Amino acid sequence: MPQFEALGVKVIGLSIDHKFAQKAFAEKLELNFPLVADPNREVSRTLGTLLPEVAGIKEVNVRTVLIVSPELEVRWTFGVDVSTQPNVGEVLEQTKKILTVA
Repeated sequence: MPQFEALGVKVIGLSIDHKFAQKAFAEKLELNFPLVADPNREVSRTLGTLLPEVAGIKEVNVRTVLIVSPELEVRWTFGVDVSTQPNVGEVLEQTKKILTVA
């Protein structure tokens, strides 16, 4: 997080889970960035991050990293399956590349 903050980047989590589940999740993992609840999947559907079905549950978010400009333009996308964590080092490098070009 300090490396992203040093670049002026804001990290935000988005999940289809309700805000109460997110609060417990954030506390358990000691997350220090905000989480946005999207239980109706409106934002996720707009971003195109929903899988049709996972283990019998319809419309589940794939773990996705989006780098979004201040003008709300998606500059880079990286998706992994629902059980894998994104490579933070790769995300940081892509962020630096985008900021260098901007």
